[in-house]
Amino acid sequence: TLEVIENENLLERSRTLGARALERMRELKRRHPLVADVRGIGLLLGIELARNGVPARREAEQVLYHCLAHGLSFKVGQGNVLTLSPPLVIAPEDLDAAFLIIDAALERTATAIAGMVDEARRHGVRAIAAVGTAGLRIASNGGEVVAAVRQRTGVRIEVIAGEEEGRL
Repeated sequence: TLEVIENENLLERSRTLGARALERMRELKRRHPLVADVRGIGLLLGIELARNGVPARREAEQVLYHCLAHGLSFKVGQGNVLTLSPPLVIAPEDLDAAFLIIDAALERTATAIAGMVDEARRHGVRAIAAVGTAGLRIASNGGEVVAAVRQRTGVRIEVIAGEEEGRL
């Protein structure tokens, strides 16, 4: 109730911890090119992921799954915004631990993607056929995603249905 929020000074606590969280998020932005923007008010926080101005939806999903595997749960909004809303009574140490998990997830995701691109280039890959990508085929921005990947990597991607796999 409002009485509890007032009696336990939760509004001020939210402001203080939110400022602490924003500083941690700004550190993440400085360290990880994948972090395009950070924002928050109190303990309602957002970390927007993008590559070259293109929403990094796949990367956001990878970060989410890494975090879940390490005990941190949050939502992804708009496909590429990590949305954190910890409880108002979270211990500062737990908040710090959450950002350590996110930091590790961002690092792991960036390293994995760079590794895939490097491996493809080492093998002279100029095109990739993505099989079983129903979500990408039906997504309203599927063409934009494919174009962004080509622009960033120089690798051409053809999105095909699973039943077309035989022609490969």
